[in-house]
Amino acid sequence: MALLVCINVVLCFSLATTVKASETEPTPTIKLDKITSVQQNAEVARLLREERFAELESYARDLISRKARFADGSWRIYLFINNLSDPYASDKNGWKEYIDRLVRWRAAFPDSAISQTALGEGLFDWAVDARGEGYADKVTDEGWQQFKERLARAQEVLKQQVKGPDCPMLHTLRFRVAFLLHEPEEVIEKNYADARAAEPQFYYNILYRAQFLQPKWGGQPGELGRLIRKEMAGLDKPDRESFMARFAGNMVDELTYKGVFTEFPWNTLKPSFEKLVYYYNAPRMHNYYLRFACFSEDYEAVLQENKILADKVELVGVWSWGKRTYENCIEKAKTAIVHSSMK
Repeated sequence: MALLVCINVVLCFSLATTVKASETEPTPTIKLDKITSVQQNAEVARLLREERFAELESYARDLISRKARFADGSWRIYLFINNLSDPYASDKNGWKEYIDRLVRWRAAFPDSAISQTALGEGLFDWAVDARGEGYADKVTDEGWQQFKERLARAQEVLKQQVKGPDCPMLHTLRFRVAFLLHEPEEVIEKNYADARAAEPQFYYNILYRAQFLQPKWGGQPGELGRLIRKEMAGLDKPDRESFMARFAGNMVDELTYKGVFTEFPWNTLKPSFEKLVYYYNAPRMHNYYLRFACFSEDYEAVLQENKILADKVELVGVWSWGKRTYENCIEKAKTAIVHSSMK
């Protein structure tokens, strides 16, 4: 059974619009920041490296209070927490340095939900590193032991009482850890319900829960669809209308392409992708729309999105795993449209 690490997603999908808003459609109330994820990652990495913990606390509190988003609609606090380990995770010594820094941050701000989440997520990522991302029968005994020990340590951190501003990633982490430690189902569901109640618009909670309903994790037929349809109703515009596209973009590599299109066929996903690139008009969103249009052989949409993207096709990023897949898709689309016009 393959280990679900996280949605790195950060799901940044977005450039020009393919959908016209109706005259009665309200303007989205979500405010999008101009700072890029690369800029934020660099700044946060610098602050952590220099152990400027007070500034990290202030930075995160601002993101939480404003419910700050990037231009693609992804939550900035998600990336703040999720990418803390990036500069350190390349070697064993890097992990030790990283965890030690998080421990010192936690000691400096023992009542903070932010330092608690940062350390908990760090231990979670460290546990995943020990296990590896392969199938269970390929994990060593030592890997399993370290995986369980580090997750248990993360769980102890997450049980501590804190004061001050809440952090939506804290609740997300609690049910992820409970799931991987095989806590009783009622504990997992309570943690998930607490996460949804703490910040109903933090859609990452739905995405994580959806991943745990895959068949490889014991999910039953129909469960995934019921969860998605139920939880979408609790999201505000424009996230509600674009959520299916985010879900597909996050889950495609987990469910396999066939699995996505069996439960969520293209005629269900396409309107959501159109809303996604309308509301969150950034190149990565169009790249994902193009990718899914290729999978579904919707060649008119393929050529339209490819024209919109121009030189912003992410061959290092969205298409890095399959540059040839992209090239073949464009050729097939051109051929199909030519044949169609000759009929």
